[in-house]
Amino acid sequence: MVGCTFIIATILLSLGGFIIYMDLTHSAERQGVVLIVGGGFALTGFFVFIGGIQRALASRTPQTILEVDEVPFARGSTIRAAVIQQGPVELKSLRVNLVCLRTTTRIVRRKGRDEKDYTTQEIFSVNAFDSSELVLGEGERFDRTFEIQVPEDAIRSGQETKMTTIQWKLETWGGGSFRNRFMHPFTVVVT
Repeated sequence: MVGCTFIIATILLSLGGFIIYMDLTHSAERQGVVLIVGGGFALTGFFVFIGGIQRALASRTPQTILEVDEVPFARGSTIRAAVIQQGPVELKSLRVNLVCLRTTTRIVRRKGRDEKDYTTQEIFSVNAFDSSELVLGEGERFDRTFEIQVPEDAIRSGQETKMTTIQWKLETWGGGSFRNRFMHPFTVVVT
């Protein structure tokens, strides 16, 4: 996937550079629109290239592991969990959030056809774990256990109504430098 990003960036940069080169060297008078189009391709290619660098560096960060001792989650229960992060990594924070999402499906008419339109709304979110700055060298490991409180009045996972579904997730968020930002969602079931 990272390789494809660099190929796309190279194509866009080359196309933009070629358009600008041709206008500057083979045109009697400068065409502003041509320079703008060429510059747009080159600038887009540059941003895609920077995104590829960021993705390549982020892919070197070891995956965060999240373990829970009980599945599915029962309403009103306390779940023991563990977050594990292997080094090398440098993060400003590492968080785990318990999140509940409601997805509503509507049937809308577009261009004479009925299509489904999905709207997702966060209806509950709580921070279950939060660590401060985390700097791990090669071979080092960060391993912490914590407890997740599932609300007594939590809405059960699954179909709420004919057009509404409820989904619970544990989200691990890593906040770091330019190259180390991530979010990994893990779907859980609340009964």
